Amino acid sequence: MNQGRTQYTPEDHWESVALATEGVDPFCSASDWCEAARAAWAPHLRPWIRPLEHGYLAFLVERSGLLRVLSPFDRMWGYSCPVLGTAAAAREAADEMLAETQTWHLALITGLARGSPLWNGLLASFRDRCALGVGEVQRRWQASLDGYWDRRSRKLRHELRRLGARAERAGVTVERADGDAASIYARILDIEARSWKGPADTGLRNEEMRAFYRELVKRLHARDRLRVRFARLQGEDIGYIAGGVIGDQYRGLQFSFDNRFRDLAPGNLMQRVEIDALIEEGFTVYDLGIDLPYKARWADTCVETTTLVIRRL
Repeated sequence: MNQGRTQYTPEDHWESVALATEGVDPFCSASDWCEAARAAWAPHLRPWIRPLEHGYLAFLVERSGLLRVLSPFDRMWGYSCPVLGTAAAAREAADEMLAETQTWHLALITGLARGSPLWNGLLASFRDRCALGVGEVQRRWQASLDGYWDRRSRKLRHELRRLGARAERAGVTVERADGDAASIYARILDIEARSWKGPADTGLRNEEMRAFYRELVKRLHARDRLRVRFARLQGEDIGYIAGGVIGDQYRGLQFSFDNRFRDLAPGNLMQRVEIDALIEEGFTVYDLGIDLPYKARWADTCVETTTLVIRRL
């Protein structure tokens, strides 16, 4: 789905390993999400990145009192997995990490699916050399795009047709964004200011979230990974839906709409248009991101990953 780029970069290598790793969130474990997260929440921390024969390491190094800690790039949600690759990469990762005698005392490996080859490999590789524990669980919603609409409830399909027809009769259109990253992001922020989120200073009105998504939009746009659509009415933006792609997967990021037009349900219309386009273009997975109740009717499963905590003996 990537168009117009022919040069293979270190970011492409990081991404390809993430895509090949069973049981992790590939979008959030690749460079675009990780570097945007570091820019927003940990610009002062030093990255510790090591390509492996069968995988990839991507940690941040921080101090917590007297402890030196290897932590994930994604310190907000914990969706990124800092150890990527096959089961063979787990042993490589353990050897590489433990060879760094001055680098760390504690390591946090987020974004792991329990029982996956990587999870099992890491347990086997570290259990005789370190103390192991289990940390927080991360949850996100996901759907297969194969036969997607056949699995939605009759009520949802009827509601989408009814609300979509009403919005279209009122003159609402949904258009794919064009222009540079800065102009697209400025339009997104303008809509956010007029949404239900604006008065509460939530969503992209929050300064750190605004910085994260600014960097993410810039990186995705530069690598042909960004997808944004705007709902428009009488020449004005009244809503947006933003996501990113990796391989054959689409990761939903944010969507919002001008609260004055809530009765036209532009959010539902944009979701339907985007999903139809993804299906037509051959994408197979829609990852809706963080576990929020309203996403259940759009998704098939709630995916859980967890954190492996490793303490050197």
